[in-house]
Amino acid sequence: MIRRLSSWLLVGALVSAAPAAAEVPGESERPVAIQNRKHEMGHEFTLAIGTIPISAYYKGLTGTFQYTLHFSGNWAWEIVSFSYCKDFWTSLREDLEHNWKQPGSPTIPEMAYFGDSNLVWKPFYGKLAYLNRSLVYGELFWVIGAAAAKYDTPGVYVGGDTGFGFRVHLSRYFSTRFDFRYYRFQRLNKAADNDDVLFVQLGMSLNFK
Repeated sequence: MIRRLSSWLLVGALVSAAPAAAEVPGESERPVAIQNRKHEMGHEFTLAIGTIPISAYYKGLTGTFQYTLHFSGNWAWEIVSFSYCKDFWTSLREDLEHNWKQPGSPTIPEMAYFGDSNLVWKPFYGKLAYLNRSLVYGELFWVIGAAAAKYDTPGVYVGGDTGFGFRVHLSRYFSTRFDFRYYRFQRLNKAADNDDVLFVQLGMSLNFK
């Protein structure tokens, strides 16, 4: 009798433990990050300085203004980004201009200014410990959009851009950001006249929720 009662108790314990084992976190459910963002973005105004570093004929120093509207923690619209470019000739261009240029030779296009509008995706947000004394909050984002540019040659160049960036929050209102972008411009009505531009910038942003 005691042996039979012990067997029934053992079976009952195993049956009741089975559902509990199935509900162990990480086995049947996907882990979910439940911590909210500390710094919520709304209306972002950015001033930045940057460079166009890879052209063989000139190097550009840029000043940029951007306005970005953040819809949520994951999505935003960089409504306008306008950059003015101050160009400096390289030794290669000076050599070509002084020694090899002939009357009627095409002019090497030089960037004057450009603007773009982009969709922003911000999938990664996190925090880092600085010397175990404070926490640094930041996010990684990607952009893609349409762009247009004006060179010192006649005509308008249109195209698009894509890239990524990283933001570090300094406070509720201020953050600093680094952007790395690639532009492809095509001159209107000139199928063979295009330009690939690599653009790098560092900026300071002011945020109003």
